[in-house]
Parts: sequence; C-alpha cells; structure tokens
Amino acid sequence: MEVTVASRDSQSLYRAPANVTVFTRDDILNYGFTSVQQLLNFVPGFSATRDIEQGTADRISVRGRSTALSESVLFLLDGQRLNDLYTGGISLLNRQLALQNIEQIEVIRGPGSALYGSNAFLGVVNMISRKSGHEVSATLGTFGHNSISWFNSGLFENADEWSIYLSRFEEDGDQYLITDGFGIERSTQDPIEGIDFYSSVSLDYFNFTARYTERQLKDFLTFGNHGENNENMQQWSVAANYQQRMSDDWKFNYRLSLSRDKWNTRATLIPQGIELEPGVALDEDFYGGPLLETEAASFLMDHSLFLNDKQTLLLGLNIRESRVRDVANVTTHNPITLEYFGGLQANRDALNFSDRASRSVVSVYFQHQWDLAQQWQLTSGLRLDDYSDFGSSSNPRLALVWQPDQHSSLKFLYASAFRAPNFLELYDKNNPVDFGNRQLDAETVNTSEISWLSQQGDWRYELNVFYNEFKDLIVLGPPVSDPDNPLLAPTFINGGEARTSGIEGAVGYQSYLGSVQFSWSHLFDSLNADIADTQWSLTYLKKWQNYSWSFNGYTVSDVDSQNRSDRRIVLGSKLKYQYNDSASYYLLVKNLLDNSYQTPSSVLPMGVANRGRQWILGGQWRW
Repeated sequence: MEVTVASRDSQSLYRAPANVTVFTRDDILNYGFTSVQQLLNFVPGFSATRDIEQGTADRISVRGRSTALSESVLFLLDGQRLNDLYTGGISLLNRQLALQNIEQIEVIRGPGSALYGSNAFLGVVNMISRKSGHEVSATLGTFGHNSISWFNSGLFENADEWSIYLSRFEEDGDQYLITDGFGIERSTQDPIEGIDFYSSVSLDYFNFTARYTERQLKDFLTFGNHGENNENMQQWSVAANYQQRMSDDWKFNYRLSLSRDKWNTRATLIPQGIELEPGVALDEDFYGGPLLETEAASFLMDHSLFLNDKQTLLLGLNIRESRVRDVANVTTHNPITLEYFGGLQANRDALNFSDRASRSVVSVYFQHQWDLAQQWQLTSGLRLDDYSDFGSSSNPRLALVWQPDQHSSLKFLYASAFRAPNFLELYDKNNPVDFGNRQLDAETVNTSEISWLSQQGDWRYELNVFYNEFKDLIVLGPPVSDPDNPLLAPTFINGGEARTSGIEGAVGYQSYLGSVQFSWSHLFDSLNADIADTQWSLTYLKKWQNYSWSFNGYTVSDVDSQNRSDRRIVLGSKLKYQYNDSASYYLLVKNLLDNSYQTPSSVLPMGVANRGRQWILGGQWRW
C-alpha cells in the first residue's frame, strides 16, 4: 500500500518515515463509516467524542491530549487546509465531514510540523478525493434521516479528466431528556442538515479544485443551554495546482489557494426568569451569538531534486495570508450590563467578542531522504515558520527505517511540532468564559517513537511505543484586569511542561472466513483526566456470493474525572446485497446495542448525551 502524507511523495507504508494508518475506499464502503470523525475512533491513539462547547461537535483526542476544538490535528483535503483561523481546529466548521467523495484517508499518528507547519501537532489527517466513477446514492433511516449524493467524472478528448460531487443530508435527530447548564430539564432533539460540493478538473499539468460545505444545526445544547438554538457553518475554497517533471532529476509543484469561512450562531444564552443572583432575573431571553467571517490566501512551492539513485531532496516555500473579514457579537442584550436592546443588535465596537485581526505566515522547509544501504533509509527534515503575530518556530524531524523485506520494517522516529495560538486564544474578550492574551507563545512537543510493522502470510502486525514532551501548553489561568475583560474571565497563558506516553498496536487476519482487524492503545500517562487509559476497536468483513456483512465496534475504559464518561461499547453493522453490476442495496445500523452513554464535556459536568440506535437503508446505482 502506498501513502503520500509522510513525505509528500508516494511511498510504501513500510518505508514511510512516520506511523500511518490508512483507510481505502473499500474500507469506507464495507464498514459503513459515514463521517471522518466516526472513522477516527478506529485509529490507534485517536478518539472522537461529542462535546458542546461551541455547539454540538466532535472533540478529537490524540495520544493523551484532548481539546474541545480539535486544534492539535491538521486536516487536509487534496492539500487544502480545513482547520479554521479562529479555533485552529475543525470542530467548529467541519462537523460530520463527509466520506462519499473520499478515495483514501491517511492518518499520521504523531507530529507533522516538519512538513506541514502548525496544527500538525499530534497528527495529520490527509484525505484524497475520488477522481473517477459514476454513482448516485440515496438513504432513508430513523431519526428522520434522508440523504442523496451524486458523483460523476469523465475524460476530455486529450485524456484530461474532470469529476464533480454533490450531496445533501438531513436528520431530525434523536429525542433526549436533558438537564442543561442552568439546571433546566426538558426534552430536545439534535437535528442537522448539510450540503457538500467538490469538483476537480485536470488540464495538462494543471489541476483545479473547488469545494463548498455547509452545516445547519438546531436545538440541543448550544453553549450548554436549552433554547431556540440555530447554528450555521460554511466553508469554501478554490485551488490551482501546477505540477511537472522537468527531467529525471527534477520535478516541482506550485499551488495557489483561496478559502473563506463563516460561523453564524443564534442561541438562548440566558433564559428569562433564571435568577442570576438573589432578586435578579431577565424579563426576556438573552438571545444571540457570534458572527464570524474569515478568509485566507496561500501559495505553496515544492521542488524535488533526485540527487542520485539513493538520495532525494525536497525544498519548499509556503506563504499564507489570513484575516478576519467580519466579526460581530449579535445579541438582544448588552453582554456586560445585561441591558435589553429591544431586539437583536450586531455589536462590532466595544462590545464585540473578538478583534478584526490578520496574520501573515512565511514558511521554508527541506527534507532529505537517503538510502544508506539496501535495507536502511534515513529521512531528515526541518521547517521554519515565521508568524506576524507571535514569532517563529523551527521543527526538525529524523526517521531511520530498517526494512529487512518487502513487508516488514522497524522505525526509529523523532520529530518536534508546534501549534500556533489561534485567534480565540489571542483575541477573545467581553465574555465570562475566557480572555485572549496577545503575548502567547506557540505550544511545542518533542516526540520519540519506535514502531514495528510486519505482514506474514494472512497475518499483519503493528506495534508502536511513543513518548511526548510538551512545553508552553496553552491553558486558562487567572483573570487579568483589562477594559476588554469586564467580567474577569480566566485568561489564556502558557502553562508549563507535561509528558505523555503510551503503546499502540494492531493485528489483522484475512482468510476465507473473512477479514478482521483489531487495534488498541494504552496510555501510561496523559494530559487530560477525561481521556480513557485504554481503548480498542474491531472491524470484521465477510463476503459470500452477492452478499457482504461487516461489523465494527470500539470501546473505551472508564474515565476518572469530574465529567461523567461511562465505559462505553459502540457497535455498528452493515449488510449489503449486490443486485447486479450496477445496483447494490444495504442496511446499516449505528449503536447496535442502543447504549445510553455520555461523553466528557468542558461545559456540562455530567457529560453530553449521545444518540441511540439508528437504522439506515441505502442504495447505490452506478453506470
């Protein structure tokens, strides 16, 4: 199996200078994964759990580190960054990342800043889109689920290719009886709807892509409260890529991209009648939320030099300009005095929740790969990122890979990584939750790993031990007195050092009885008390005649935390019937055991309720 994420070039999984977990399109279809977040629960050391800090989204935890906005992992789609400027993560804007358009997903378990810069802190999720096919899919299910998607592709007369993907889904959601952050118990649902569009056109040495995604969420517990909640998130991007091999010794790649994000939320922030202090309550609901629009432009240049048959040198430059186009605190009340405005008012002045800031980043990097001997390869690299708002960060990597045969390898890995302070941590203000700090430094991590991979006949094994050493972690500290912090919210600071370590493993077996994959991870120590020490996952697939049946499941151990997190076992299954070469039908079930469980939250001490059992009936028609 070939991967590109570890070195920006295609390499065998056994040769790649990183620990990489791969999911192919067949894996996605066979096991019934419906979002990237769901799939990450089957990556050793990763988990994705529901949280509600900025609305209903998935909190992605990696190797003992958990943050509500998932800013420690970089997400790429055909080279385009999906992480947003305000939070640095994907939890805010990219909820339920669609999989119908994905050909392969490559997950680096470990740092990737030496190649990709900020947010490639503890992992990189590289998604590669489909390039060919003709397909219409439709589904119906419980919780008011329905979806339809269309994918088509073709060739121009000169063999250049194009593809286009469009999908829409909608769900009314499950029914819950929940106590919110104000102690109000009531029933609610978690409806969601979304639109996805992606197109790619290749002409000679050029490739052009365009993407648009939108999510609309209602009700449930936006910011931890019941009420008439409405969240809208949009993200679009366009990119032009020029790639050419000039000779046997030299190839290059240029990429120019533009992107824009929008977050627009209206929620009940304080219900009327709630006693805020003795004798003080609002006569009207305090309703409102953030309006935030950002944009970014990026230019990337890669040059690969093949020095000889044993050495390759990669040289790169990346320039990125980002800014906040519009930001407003849209509320019915003054967020400081609680004075009623008489209706919604967009506050873009002294009552705003953030600043209209900008950021410039210039990055240079190199990577040298050297076949020391027939069985040994040494990869070294260094990247320097210079930021206009906090300074610079340099991050090296070193990987020594011993490959005694085609299907076995032993890897010795070292890398450092950084995470730049996001705009939330730098500029938040006028709220009771947090206050920004413009003097923040970047978080850093140094990671050492030893891993072993082997395939022997029908069996495949993987074992990895890692050690992380963190510095300058960004945490909430004591409040500071400032005109923009009238509610004395805790202030972001660089909070010192920490360490995490653990072990990860996987065993796979394939025979006429079917194929099975078992993965597990165990933390010796972690940064967060609400992260389970041990988790495992299992997938099984059996095909016979025109039928296929798959089973998947994952579980995590109990968590010792003030937040409630039950020992949970989440199972799923998919039964598929191939009617003919063109048509197939399937039945999919999520949370097969209908378990009722909560996942840790930074907002609700008792955790966040998750959905029960869901049935989905689907069909695919190809031509």
